[in-house]
Amino acid sequence: MRYARDLPGGAYTNAGNSGGAAITLAFAALAGDHSADARLLQQARYTLTGGNDIAANGGYPAQHELQVTGMFATAKLVPPVWHRLRPAERTRVDTLMEASLVASAFTTSDHNPFVLSGGQQYTLDGDRNVNRDWNPNYREGMGGSVLVATAYFGVDRAKEILRTYDHDAFVARLAADGLTNAYGTFTWKAAHPESAAPTGAQIESAVHSWSLHGITLDRVMDLEAQLSENTYGGTVECGLNGTGILMPDGTHAGVIDSGCEGLPNLGRPGMLLEFTSVDAEGQRSSADYAYGGYKPNLITQAVLIANGMWKSGPTADHIVSLMRVGVTDLWYKLDHGYRNYSHARFSGILCSDDPDFGFIYLRSLWNDVVRPYHRIKQRS
Repeated sequence: MRYARDLPGGAYTNAGNSGGAAITLAFAALAGDHSADARLLQQARYTLTGGNDIAANGGYPAQHELQVTGMFATAKLVPPVWHRLRPAERTRVDTLMEASLVASAFTTSDHNPFVLSGGQQYTLDGDRNVNRDWNPNYREGMGGSVLVATAYFGVDRAKEILRTYDHDAFVARLAADGLTNAYGTFTWKAAHPESAAPTGAQIESAVHSWSLHGITLDRVMDLEAQLSENTYGGTVECGLNGTGILMPDGTHAGVIDSGCEGLPNLGRPGMLLEFTSVDAEGQRSSADYAYGGYKPNLITQAVLIANGMWKSGPTADHIVSLMRVGVTDLWYKLDHGYRNYSHARFSGILCSDDPDFGFIYLRSLWNDVVRPYHRIKQRS
């Protein structure tokens, strides 16, 4: 899995839908299975090679970058893996994780100049395809990147990184560590002064006193709840308006392909929001997009758990109550096929056996790691 701005599709990666292997390898190692440590280290070193590193622009690609930032935040907990990386390599991981933290802290910050103006928002490389309050894949990617980097550094260190962020000094570190993709992002304004990208001073100002809708890094669980409540913000139904959208050929879209009569949890809160959302053309109901919110949310939560930052209590219980419903609903719909509806048209049937999606990885991360941790019984 690699990252680069010029890869097709706008996700800055060659493994958007198909990704998940890296985080799975890291959790296998954390669980004590070291049979794939060599493969995990191969991916880690590949990611630390300039031209394969994350671009870290703080926008749409952040959801996919969690696959490797989550990998590093988990692998760091496994001494047999972590200490096989050379000191210089671990230094590059620190730099890469700081790039992820700063980029998404900028785009999500209450002090972001574009947010404060109420106008068009921009990423560090001037991309306008961003808004901190758009659909869950954006929110979870950007907010999740802040949380995963915080898990990696610890709350106090992450706060200090943001409070003292010096743009010119960090750019010099990116250059010294050879992280060329991230370097290109953080120097975008300097290289393209005509672009709408933020200046170094604007980035510094936005991150020095970071908060997201008034919530600071001291309140990790509240940040996670804010993201999860939106991601799992729907009420379980078979499709839009109950039966989907009638198409000109007499079929329906935005609805489960079969098995509606057996759908669990009908009428309960917790369905993934992208089964009942909107896009520029109106209503949208898409398993593709629903999975796009589930994936970064699950990775972030798993990393918080592994790093001891998931705290039991009413907030955690509320998140888990939503996921218990929403994840069951997701996989039931994928197992029965979902007739996607987006941009005012039928956009194909997505099933859990689709070879273009890495469902096997993120289904296992739920069933074999996160679900047992929460003591949620698997539905037969």
